[in-house]
Amino acid sequence: MKLISNKLKITAIFMAVLIISIPVIAAEELNLVYDANGNLVSGDGFVREYNGLNQLVRVKNGSGNTLEEFVWHPIEEKILIKKIYNSSNEVAQRITYVNENTVKIKNSSGTFYEHYVYQDGVLVAQRDADGNKQAIHPDIIGSANVVTDSSGNVLETNFVSPFGEPIIGGETTRFDYTGKEYDKLTKEHDFKARQYKSEWGRFIVPDTFTLNAYNPQDLNRNSYVRNNPYFYVDPNGKWAIAVGGGVEGGMGLGAGAQLGIAVSYSQEYGWQAGVFVSGGSGVVYGADVGGGLSATIYPFAEKLEDLEGMGVSGTASLGLGPHGSLGVDLPTELNARGFGITGSVGGGAGIDFTVLTTLTVTSKAVNIGTLARTYGYISYVNTNVQNQNLRNSLFTSILNTALSGNNVRWYYNPTTGNYQYWAGSGKPSNSDVCEVGKCGSGSSGGGGGGSNSNPGSYGTCRATGNAQCPRD
Repeated sequence: MKLISNKLKITAIFMAVLIISIPVIAAEELNLVYDANGNLVSGDGFVREYNGLNQLVRVKNGSGNTLEEFVWHPIEEKILIKKIYNSSNEVAQRITYVNENTVKIKNSSGTFYEHYVYQDGVLVAQRDADGNKQAIHPDIIGSANVVTDSSGNVLETNFVSPFGEPIIGGETTRFDYTGKEYDKLTKEHDFKARQYKSEWGRFIVPDTFTLNAYNPQDLNRNSYVRNNPYFYVDPNGKWAIAVGGGVEGGMGLGAGAQLGIAVSYSQEYGWQAGVFVSGGSGVVYGADVGGGLSATIYPFAEKLEDLEGMGVSGTASLGLGPHGSLGVDLPTELNARGFGITGSVGGGAGIDFTVLTTLTVTSKAVNIGTLARTYGYISYVNTNVQNQNLRNSLFTSILNTALSGNNVRWYYNPTTGNYQYWAGSGKPSNSDVCEVGKCGSGSSGGGGGGSNSNPGSYGTCRATGNAQCPRD
């Protein structure tokens, strides 16, 4: 009886400790104000101002004093210059993002530079403003997990919530969660095109497009990675350029045609290349006939397919003999192409302002990175896989993915012997896998899995029959 009584006392004490240990959760009610375009304006202690492209240009406090100002890059979706103001409304610090590897800081103490080193798009090392060299040890999604000095001593260990809210650390490196910069004033991460509030798991500016109207998680255009940060990361970087030659002419009514090569790049789809054909008709104010070479850059296109469709092309040219022109290409439907800026050189005669309705068609895209890796994959499989049936099956699968136009990498799991491919940015979440040719011999094991990427965004692994690969 005494034993039972002691057990009850111990159980009671244990339960009391558990109850006391439960954290107190307080709910905060915010009256957030958004503008007509869905951009967060106020309600969290700050007042934000945006330009005509829905880009954040100024942050003020409740009293109307400017805290931060941003100058955006003229042709890329990223901030070029960040100005931080003091209480006297003077610029206390000016940060210039020179390029991916260099940040320039100017303040009352002088001008300083920070340098960053990336491997496969992931931050791995830095040299701070004092010249100290430090190694960045990233986790599987590219966050700065541990920072060590040149002697290997741990300077800082970072820990964040699943949605990126800093919990421990975040003092040694400028870039932390998924390699993005954290603004301690507004508590927002800079994802280049948009600012992200990790405390809420929401962007302050909505996405330009709804990626998949049939996926409920895509309907909230402010949400972060479909509300699933364990499975997805948010990639950056996208543009396309079309270079070709053609003819154009008219007087009153005009027509034009162009044939050339297009190249696109994004972190999700990698480097793609293909042939495009564009032609159309419209109105010419003046008179012109001639031909030449032109190049159009589409800063918002992610893949070659984005260049297809109807559009409106406008150019202006002046000259007799060799001359150049500058124009703009706009889609007539809302798609990822956004707009294009065209420059051309050629020969002809006339003065004109031309507006043409065009139709652009592209060939099947070839992914340059996938093709470059394919030879290495085939050579590795041919040397290391002894099972003939598996080897032949892998040959077929690798060649099929090479011709798919997708940004594909093949992975091998030494533990299970399974192969799988991954299309899109990122990599499989299973830490046991490594890219084919970069880990141990794959002489045995199961069949290859497959993967593809979600429309317009994040790489998703769907390895058929492979329990090690996460499923949708």
